[in-house]
Amino acid sequence: MPHPDPDRIAVAQLQGAAKHYARTDQVSEADALAELAEITEGLDAPVLLAEAAGILLGACRREEEKPAVEKAAALLRKAGAREALIPQWVTEGERRVEQSSQPPFGMKVLGT
Repeated sequence: MPHPDPDRIAVAQLQGAAKHYARTDQVSEADALAELAEITEGLDAPVLLAEAAGILLGACRREEEKPAVEKAAALLRKAGAREALIPQWVTEGERRVEQSSQPPFGMKVLGT
């Protein structure tokens, strides 16, 4: 069995921590930034922060979630996300949403 990719785990943790911070006022920004730094310790933080921010932004489709997602992405940017990489990850987030709405390969869609 292959080992989990530490970068993928870190991106998921970054997204979760940033979304948690965006939805609560009980965590200070300094504590949130410290948590993000801890998650990326020893990894390529600017790249992973950009990936986390871009995918969050690109995958957000519900209007009521946009303010929290934008706040989470702003925190990831403040933590040091490489700005130039975010647009490509926004595109990837959009692609993932589109792909998830398609039937699995080989399945017939009834009623069309």
